Amino acid sequence: MHDLNEVLDLNLNKISIYEINEEKLVALKSCDYYLKNNFYFWLINKINSLESKNLNKELAYAHYLMSYYVFIVLTPLSYEELAFYHIDKALKYDDNMDYKEWMLIFATLPTPFLKAYDAIKLAEEVLEKNPSSNLANTILQIF
Repeated sequence: MHDLNEVLDLNLNKISIYEINEEKLVALKSCDYYLKNNFYFWLINKINSLESKNLNKELAYAHYLMSYYVFIVLTPLSYEELAFYHIDKALKYDDNMDYKEWMLIFATLPTPFLKAYDAIKLAEEVLEKNPSSNLANTILQIF
């Protein structure tokens, strides 16, 4: 845990889940597989803990982080499906616009996890709140 705390510049035993962001996760990309797995299991444990405490906003954020981490940093076998599972869970707990925008990534894959209709609907919803969303605008151009 000591090395993980150093890489993230955090004390994982004392922080709020909200102190971890995409930038912190990307810092793990250059680490060895052992350290990457340590973070994966720390986050799974955190998800389980938040779920047992019914902290739904924090749980949603943890699922979002897991989706991003699995998709961008860890990339294990079937990572797209696993990352989609976690962003889908995040949106079940919190209707957050950032989570919706991240969900749009899954419409752009060779085997998309979102149907065209659902991707368009989601992109339009994102654009209502954030008209400059490159991803949402790209989705509308693709479909």
